[in-house]
Amino acid sequence: EGPALLPTVFPSIVFETPTDEPEECSEVFFDFETTGNGEVLLGGRYVRNEWFEPYGMTVTASGKSGSGFTPNGQARLFNTSNPGPNGVTGDTDLGTPNVGCGGPGISKLESSASATLTNCVPLGNVLIIQESESDIPDDNSGGGNITFTFNTPVKQALLIGLIDMEPRDGVAPEEDDYIELVFADPQENVLRIDYVGAGDNTVQNVSLTGAEDVVEIRSVFQGSGAITVLGICFGRQGTPRPTIPGGLTGPTLFTGSPTINPTAIPTELPTITGSISGYVMEDINNDGDGDEPIEGVLIMLIDDADFVAATTVTDGSGLY
Repeated sequence: EGPALLPTVFPSIVFETPTDEPEECSEVFFDFETTGNGEVLLGGRYVRNEWFEPYGMTVTASGKSGSGFTPNGQARLFNTSNPGPNGVTGDTDLGTPNVGCGGPGISKLESSASATLTNCVPLGNVLIIQESESDIPDDNSGGGNITFTFNTPVKQALLIGLIDMEPRDGVAPEEDDYIELVFADPQENVLRIDYVGAGDNTVQNVSLTGAEDVVEIRSVFQGSGAITVLGICFGRQGTPRPTIPGGLTGPTLFTGSPTINPTAIPTELPTITGSISGYVMEDINNDGDGDEPIEGVLIMLIDDADFVAATTVTDGSGLY
């Protein structure tokens, strides 16, 4: 146990340890079904600032080597539940679920096993770079990149989901699909995350390693493919530091000791709820009766906490 605390004008305050830094984060998984404000999004729409409020996130897209159609740098939404008119035209390898699970998705023969295993849940909208040769939503076969930019660094980058990423065996790193993370600190190197595509009409998630203070996430496509989900952990502000009237800042951690050196006597006199009185006499002949009054003796009134509640001195008759 800590020492007993003596009264002061500014007593110690007991509270949870405050911090000006976020202590935890709030997970958000963007599945592109609604805007940040809850507006329902339909397939075929071009998007850019739909999640700026309240997340501060902007989405941009660009085709590789001038390919694709990205007006004002916008990506496009593709409805995987309806991959093309009559389920024929469009892009059935972006359909969800896979036909083996009762959906409209169709994969190449070599990817059928993985597609049936991973693509059995309807995913709704996904993000694509639009093909330039079609008005119908279709992912760009020429590749490019889709970039998520944050106006405030995110606490943690969790994962990115992908569909229809075919493996590119034996290619040079610059010719493979990958993800880049850009950090708030310009001195910190851009982090490249490599992965192997799981196959045609196949769904996969790529871990973003929980990287912190990220301001940009870029998914680089060498060919067709789409983003199904983005997982982010946004920081939540911690408890602000309290203040004591008069401008003194409260303690950052309660230690059991006063924050200001206490005094033995209260700085503000307490209300006295009791009193004593009597005489101080000298017993000259030791017979148990007082014979002569003693003047000037200090008398102290002690309360239950052993504090001096009041003082006085005896008068000429020994009275107090």
